[in-house]
Amino acid sequence: MGPRNPGAVRPAPHRGKAGAGSEKPATIGRAPVGMTRERLFAKRIASLDEVFAFLETFYAVESVDAKTSLTLSLAVEELFTNLVKYNTESHNPVTIRIGRSGTDVNVELIDRDVDRFDPSTLPRPNIEAPMAERNPGGLGLYLVQASVDKVDFQYADRVMRIVVVKSMERGDV
Repeated sequence: MGPRNPGAVRPAPHRGKAGAGSEKPATIGRAPVGMTRERLFAKRIASLDEVFAFLETFYAVESVDAKTSLTLSLAVEELFTNLVKYNTESHNPVTIRIGRSGTDVNVELIDRDVDRFDPSTLPRPNIEAPMAERNPGGLGLYLVQASVDKVDFQYADRVMRIVVVKSMERGDV
């Protein structure tokens, strides 16, 4: 066995331990969208370095431009951090799945065995109000939604899925 590369994607069973990864053709509906990479991460803030290494490896392999990769990394950091901070009833690892279909990069965060919560139902922060009059919370999610093309929150059977889509600009592909 060769040297260990923490950002590399390693084949593993779909329900392996935290840190295991897999690579497989993805489908959205019934249409194949190319290869995706998937990995489980321990549900703690300290996992962010591993998350970033995983994302950076994907960006390099898939030739994702700097603007798109930065935007997605910031979105994933905010969403992952929120799962760690607010879905505290479960200590299961968080799955991050990333793939590319044409100019779209799709990221999915999956948190298992959690209570229903739909962040998209929260009121938008009043970004026009002076700082002293603003209520805390919601600004990170607002910035994520404003910077990507799509954020979709799904919940079924105690599983929360957050799907983020960012399209690369034509000149960046």
